[in-house]
Amino acid sequence: MKINKKIINLIGILIIGLLWIILSKNNAFFPSILQVFYQFCTNLVNKLVVSSFLCTISRGFIAFLTSLLLGYILAYISYKSEIFKELISPLISFLRSIPTISVIIIVIMIVDLKLISYTIVSIIIFPIIYIL
Repeated sequence: MKINKKIINLIGILIIGLLWIILSKNNAFFPSILQVFYQFCTNLVNKLVVSSFLCTISRGFIAFLTSLLLGYILAYISYKSEIFKELISPLISFLRSIPTISVIIIVIMIVDLKLISYTIVSIIIFPIIYIL
């Protein structure tokens, strides 16, 4: 008997919602759904929050495009030159093996605050694009 995937997803959402309601009874640690919704709406009209959000999204998008371009260029060069492929292969393997959370923590400690978004997205996306 095949169970519809949408029904399973709905049950999962209902379970999460029920857990949220139960956990939010003690308001000190877990806010209620209404408090979260109210704060979300308040943040939507706050110009500082919206501008920070748009700035972060644009930085991520720029970093993604840069990684895409660099990944394709280096992949093409690797396709044409076996020597270059052998030279860059250890770097790509190393970048692919690093867990994302480790990258985030290291980058936060080393890189300037304005460059964090660019650096993290580039380090995570570049090896994926190169392999494709």
